[in-house]
Formats: sequence, structure tokens, C-alpha cells
Amino acid sequence: RPDSKTYFLRGLLEKKDGSFYVKSRGTQGSHILRSFALSNCLIIVPGYVTHIPEGSRVNVHLIPG
Repeated sequence: RPDSKTYFLRGLLEKKDGSFYVKSRGTQGSHILRSFALSNCLIIVPGYVTHIPEGSRVNVHLIPG
């Protein structure tokens, strides 16, 4: 899927032992509202990235609320 688009995955950001961790919140389709309702951030993924290994540093956008 390498391309020039930026993707935004729904995620849950948590703080543990002074560090922040984020997990994807399941199915990401635009018609899936449950994963969005359970999210507190969007994980920003450049289009050239095809896999994000566990433990990688990522950028997030916090969802107000």
C-alpha cells in the first residue's frame, strides 16, 4: 500500500509508569463507529509505512473529550 497519503488509525492512548502507550482500536472502516467511540486519539501513519512493529514510536492526534 505504499503511497503519499497519510492514514489515521483509531487508537487508545494510555500512560503507564511515566510512559505513553497506544493501541489500535480494532476495525478501522469509516462505517465502524464502535472503534471510534472507544478511541481517545488518532495514530498518524504516513502512506509509505506498511507495518508498525510493536514498541515503535508513533505520532498521535488527541481527540478532545
